[in-house]
Amino acid sequence: MKRIDVSKGNRTTGSMTTQIGARTRLSERMSQALERKMKSGLLQFCAALLVTWFGSGCYSIHTPPPLSSAETARLANHTFPRLTVAVLPPKITVSKQKYGLLRSSDRLIVGLRRTGLFAEVDYEENLTNDPDLLVAADQHVFSDWRFEEGILVSLLTLGVIPSRGTADNGYGCVVRSVDADVSGALHFRHTQTQVFGWIGMLLNILPQWSGKYPEDEVIKRFTLYLLANQTEMESIAR
Repeated sequence: MKRIDVSKGNRTTGSMTTQIGARTRLSERMSQALERKMKSGLLQFCAALLVTWFGSGCYSIHTPPPLSSAETARLANHTFPRLTVAVLPPKITVSKQKYGLLRSSDRLIVGLRRTGLFAEVDYEENLTNDPDLLVAADQHVFSDWRFEEGILVSLLTLGVIPSRGTADNGYGCVVRSVDADVSGALHFRHTQTQVFGWIGMLLNILPQWSGKYPEDEVIKRFTLYLLANQTEMESIAR
């Protein structure tokens, strides 16, 4: 009778079992690595989505209406005198009010310069020419944001539930002659409406809605406001 070598069969079976076990462990490691990559990719995607959401798409600002043809012609053809304007720094001691008016003064200088109507606008000590007008910033044209009651819900839900708010923005100043015997007030007010939440991304596609403050459009409206008050400013400057 021929003897069968059982040990050889056992070695073959053991080798196959070892190979199957190694492949199983390799498969498990690959699955775990793939799962980690998927989780990492998902976290990166969520982070990018949140950055995009909060960076540009979570709100929309209602912009001023487009200029009419007559308003465009008024900006292009005017006889506004090239005055030199001295902006006076605030003379108050309350720190919070002084900080607000200093910001308003700096912003007023930038706004008046951007209209292109004046020869020079700066604080008096920085002017290269004698001033024709003295102006002092007035913070009353500004107001804090007025939010709807749902703003807290919008923040907690990351904008899933939208809300809206309004604020008065613009430029305001008291205008005086150099000898301070004649004065007047100029208050240009732009009421800004802002919508918060996912709907802001949709609104930004529409005309007169934007994901950033419409500074250029507001400056054009401010310029038209100054042109409408040209006679008063000329009388004060004399």
